[in-house]
Amino acid sequence: MSMDDNIAGEPLLFSLLDKTPQTDLKIHCQAPSEEVKENWTSQLRSILEMQGDFLRGQYQRPQPVVETTGAVLGRQNTSPNNLPPNMAASDFLQ
Repeated sequence: MSMDDNIAGEPLLFSLLDKTPQTDLKIHCQAPSEEVKENWTSQLRSILEMQGDFLRGQYQRPQPVVETTGAVLGRQNTSPNNLPPNMAASDFLQ
């Protein structure tokens, strides 16, 4: 999604544009006042920026580093089937 908040001749109007490939969805929004429009577009801009950051991977949690032996650094997995020590494969079977 992206936003166009400067529509010529329409001080209270703004648009949200769907950026999905092969779509051309455009949502026009009209605020009741310039103050409300500024509030709405400011909040939407912040949400869209956060969404973009997330999609670019800036909010992903770091994953633990796994050694080739299967041990997670800082914790040794002693289970022969790489399950937590208190679980067995039969725990997953119904």
